[in-house]
Parts: sequence; structure tokens; C-alpha cells
Amino acid sequence: MAAAVVAVAMLGACADEAIDDPEPAPSGSIAEPSESAGADEPAVGRESPSEAPVDDAESPADAETPAEGGTAPDTPDGWQTVEYNGSSFSVPESWDVPSEESDGQEVPRPTYGKGFCQDAPDEVLGFATLTWAEGVTDPAEAVTTEVERAAEMLFSDRASELQLGDVRQSESWASVPATLQLAPSDDPCEGSEALVIAMGFAYEDGSGTGLLIVVGELGLPDSPTPEDLVEIANSFG
Repeated sequence: MAAAVVAVAMLGACADEAIDDPEPAPSGSIAEPSESAGADEPAVGRESPSEAPVDDAESPADAETPAEGGTAPDTPDGWQTVEYNGSSFSVPESWDVPSEESDGQEVPRPTYGKGFCQDAPDEVLGFATLTWAEGVTDPAEAVTTEVERAAEMLFSDRASELQLGDVRQSESWASVPATLQLAPSDDPCEGSEALVIAMGFAYEDGSGTGLLIVVGELGLPDSPTPEDLVEIANSFG
């Protein structure tokens, strides 16, 4: 596929217009997030609640999906905590968590599997990124819009089918997974399936919805597991 460099662009996403829309990356799997960020970074941590949705149902990828509200599950031993602007989530020890400076702040860019493809060393098999939907106060609407947008940006040239899972919502939280069946490819660097998860909470001041987007390309020897991707989404708080 012509992968998109989306992690940084998503940090400037809003409901009606994407800030810093990315340019297509070379053919292959998911491209590593860009080194340059947009001028405006989201205040994703504003008034973040202490409780987050937990997994409660099976996804098309046979993993439990983020679901109704409750206490966030314990972070597995050895996982790394990623913090930015008052929000946090966790990723497995095998993930890289580089950061870059933007507007005087260190912004984390967690990725997984960089270097898995010798012909495209900058490509990755997964990433997680914080973003926000400005002016969207319904978290169910925000997560649905953003998961579809991410799927389109990343996999539009290879996705043969998009399966949008059930939207799970509790109070100010919502989450939704999307599984994409990818067109068959002879490229050893391209997987057969992808999982995109959006988890979000509405800001208490009514200014929008904070979001975590988790993406993984599946079907390759070193692909992240669906269970890990769901665990990352569930750790958002």
C-alpha cells in the first residue's frame, strides 16, 4: 500500500479538517511517524477522568475490545507508561518510545516493529498516537469518525473490506475497533489484516474529545498481537 505518515498529522486532527495532512509514503507497510509536527499540539490531558473503559467484547480479530466504563485494567509487568499533557497510556516493552520536541514540549511517538522490512527500514508494524476532535462533545461520534479516517488514510489502497465493531460507551467515554481485510499481496512486508482502535473521552469543558488511536498491521511474523493493541487502548486515561 501507499502508506501514510499519520501519527503526527493525527495530533492536529479535528472534526472537520485534518491539520498537516500527510503526504503518501513509499509502498509497503505502516510508515513511521514523521519527524515534524504541526504548529498546534492538542491539550489531550485536560480534565481526564480517573476511570477508563475496559474490555468487554470480542472484536473481529478475536481479541477483546475496549468497552464499557470501569476501572482501567492493571498495566502488565514490564510495560512502558507514555505520558503527554496529563494523559497517559502504556505500551509493551518491545515497543519503541522515541520523542521529539515540538513547541518546547517533548512529544512521545510510540511505534512497534521499525526495521522489520529490510527494503523499507523506516516502516513500522504498529503505532499509538494521541489526538483530539475539536468541538465534538459526543465521544461515540468522535471515535467512529477518527477510526474510519485512520483506516482510510493508512490502508485505502489495500483494504478490501472494513469491519467496524460495536461502539462501546459509558458516561464520557467511548471506544470502537475496526478490522480491515487487506487485499492479497506478494510483498513480504505487507500483512493480510489490520486492526485500528479509537478510544476517547469528552472534555469536561465541552471543547471536544481527547482520543487515543492504536494501529497494527497483522499477518506477518513480527506483527503485534490484537490482544496487545486492545490492552494499549484500554490503558488510556
